[in-house]
Amino acid sequence: MWYLKILNRLYLLLLLLAVHVPSTAQSLPDPNIFGFYSLSGNNIYEHNCIANTEQIVFNAPVLGSALGVGQVLGSANPTQTYYLVIGGTYHYVDPVTLQIVNTGHSTTAVNPGVGSRYIFNFQYPNIYRYDGASNDILIRTLTPADGSRFIYDVFADCEDNFYLINSTHLQKYDSTATLLQSWPHNIPNFPIVGAGIALIQDSLYFSFGNTIYVSGIQGANLVYNRTYTLTSPSPLDMANYKTSPISNINITIRVIDSLSCGQNFTIQASIPGNITNPVYTWYVNGNPLPGNNSPMLQRSFNTGDVIYVRINYNGNCINTVFSNTITIGNYNTRHSQYDSTVCYGQSVWGYSLTGIYRDTFRQGLCDSIRTLNLTVRPLPIAQLFSSYCNPVFPVVWNNHSIAQAGSYILMDTSVQSATGCDSLTIMNMTITLADTTVLYDTTCFHPDGYPWYGNRLTQSGTYTHTLTNRHNCDSVLILRLLVHDDRPTTENVLLRDCQSVTYKGHTYFSDTSLADTFRNVHFCDSHYVVTNIKVHYPQTQYIDTTLCGQETFTLNGITYGNPGTYLQQYTDRQGCDSNIRIQIWLSSLPVFSIDVTPKDKLLCLGDTVHVKAEGDYIFDWKGLPVDSIDNRHQSYYLDSLRKTFPFTVTNRFGCTIEDSLLFLADKCCELIFPNAFSPNNDGLNDRFGPFYVSGLNDFYRMQIFNRWGQRVFISFNVNEQWDGTFNNKRATADVYYYYVEYTCNDKRKYEFKGNFTLIY
Repeated sequence: MWYLKILNRLYLLLLLLAVHVPSTAQSLPDPNIFGFYSLSGNNIYEHNCIANTEQIVFNAPVLGSALGVGQVLGSANPTQTYYLVIGGTYHYVDPVTLQIVNTGHSTTAVNPGVGSRYIFNFQYPNIYRYDGASNDILIRTLTPADGSRFIYDVFADCEDNFYLINSTHLQKYDSTATLLQSWPHNIPNFPIVGAGIALIQDSLYFSFGNTIYVSGIQGANLVYNRTYTLTSPSPLDMANYKTSPISNINITIRVIDSLSCGQNFTIQASIPGNITNPVYTWYVNGNPLPGNNSPMLQRSFNTGDVIYVRINYNGNCINTVFSNTITIGNYNTRHSQYDSTVCYGQSVWGYSLTGIYRDTFRQGLCDSIRTLNLTVRPLPIAQLFSSYCNPVFPVVWNNHSIAQAGSYILMDTSVQSATGCDSLTIMNMTITLADTTVLYDTTCFHPDGYPWYGNRLTQSGTYTHTLTNRHNCDSVLILRLLVHDDRPTTENVLLRDCQSVTYKGHTYFSDTSLADTFRNVHFCDSHYVVTNIKVHYPQTQYIDTTLCGQETFTLNGITYGNPGTYLQQYTDRQGCDSNIRIQIWLSSLPVFSIDVTPKDKLLCLGDTVHVKAEGDYIFDWKGLPVDSIDNRHQSYYLDSLRKTFPFTVTNRFGCTIEDSLLFLADKCCELIFPNAFSPNNDGLNDRFGPFYVSGLNDFYRMQIFNRWGQRVFISFNVNEQWDGTFNNKRATADVYYYYVEYTCNDKRKYEFKGNFTLIY
């Protein structure tokens, strides 16, 4: 684009002017500080969030407007350095010579975040990835589903994940731009744009002007903490060393002992078990204490000294964790703490139960408080269970000898546990012998068979089944079964009549089933007679129907066209007299009218047409929800040039007619810009932007550049227009160039550019 060409020429000119210009402050990023870096003008600032200091650490005549912190991609040098975007190409500060190196690789974005293998760059709505070997590539275009009002920066961690924050969520993506995790936040007065973000462990910092917003990742949420104001100029971009969030890592320090009435202290750090190979650095008033790589610090302090510890450890990345801070006060008490573990029945200083005990003694001018954290191991009792089936006698366990079957409880206290404390072992022993049981049974034949442990037996015979009792001994069951195979026969008799049936001198008025059973000499069922009595009654059927307009109703060859009540008689299949009662209603078809607004106006693609139907009917607008009986009002969105909307109209008798509405629309997508404006606050032409807009969809972006290709204004809202200022100052009266991208209701993207004159 034309403005990038101007920027590139300016950039080459400035590089020529910048050769051999000495800088006043030249140092690389310090990965050991808890803080971030910002870029403003020709200076890079270091912000130490623990010491609460801001200082210039690097400057040069040309630094561009984008900053990232990380090692040089593709190099074996782990030293952290600065990445910059100058003139549309990636640059970095050589960690050896401290000279700015042009990679020659182009980028279309100016909001980088440096990971381990990639740089991720963000220019809404596009996300790019750079591998250090060639120009960056587009890996994702954000959509409204990703959120809105993004801060214009990206943070990348050491696992090559990157983070974006919008008005509702902090979002984490992997190196392919796939969403991994999302934290909702409660940040108040969330700004429309912002210059940069930094993620320091679980703390998120981002800037709006020279205001820094601070929030913390707490579980599944990003919780707002506070804001504070920088003393340095407002950042153009922010960055920090590529640590990754390490939720649930909590380092605490506490005073566990003070000697000589507060002159000497013992301070101990507690770390979680998932930190391995920790390296400790203790700080007093922000200054490191050399030679103290230990979780315990013993020395004298002055009242008011501030103590904290930094721990470096190896994980997926090299991580740094800072503890809480404690302030040394006036201690007039000597504290000592003891941890002790004893066996059941033993005591320490008279205490024999598990607990924390504090005793206070007076020694000279100081109280001495002794804290005992006592753990009393309970008497270990082991319950053992053993069963023997048909063993070889005697059975011996720990010098106990058993010579016959039975159940026994044996105890032994001679075993010493690994702790050196006595333990009690109780043996529950059961000795059993196998047995055999013989069963005899006689049964009549049954189709389902005789049940026998999952089998169905239908023939006489001897059957065996082996069980295992709770002592793992076999118990054999033998069944000697006799089956009388006299299979019964069944005879079914059906009696039916209207209203009643008389059988064997008894009259039945409802359906009944009677069964007679005959048995043989073995007392087994041999013959069944089942008499089914069915009693039928005259039936009356009811038909209620409404005829619409000139409709007729036909039943059994008889046609009805007039309202009234009619009766048809017939004989049903059982030979009983029955009736059909027909109720005929007559209704006219609905008569209605429809009013459409707007009237007498050219309809445009994307317009909404409002329809109002008259008449006390139910209107069913096909494809749209029918929410109630009183739904005479409906709105249609014209998303195509020719749109047909069918509908039906039904009266309260169910008579329905079908119809449709046809709307023809034009595209009507237009923007009109002035060719000059005068921001002098006289109420006339004080802002520059489109003064006529129609048919726009949900995407709009306008950028304004000066004659040197420098962007002075950007807007994503058609109602947000330029007031003639740049960097909070009045812009120079001159010719400016605008470039507009937008979508119409036909979902296509359009581009429009031109120039205008700023006058006062």
